[in-house]
Amino acid sequence: MTIIFYFHQDPRFLALNDKRQKEVLNLFNDRKARNTAFNKAKEELICKLRKLHGYYD
Repeated sequence: MTIIFYFHQDPRFLALNDKRQKEVLNLFNDRKARNTAFNKAKEELICKLRKLHGYYD
């Protein structure tokens, strides 16, 4: 079994036409951006929480 680390090397992705590939890439990039924004907001909230009196890890 071959493990594919990058989805754009997957034969199923390569079988898509150019328009569909662009749609998949846009979805991937949007999801990655939302994940980055979520992690940033989470870290900010954790920092605020640590400043509260009575908070322990």
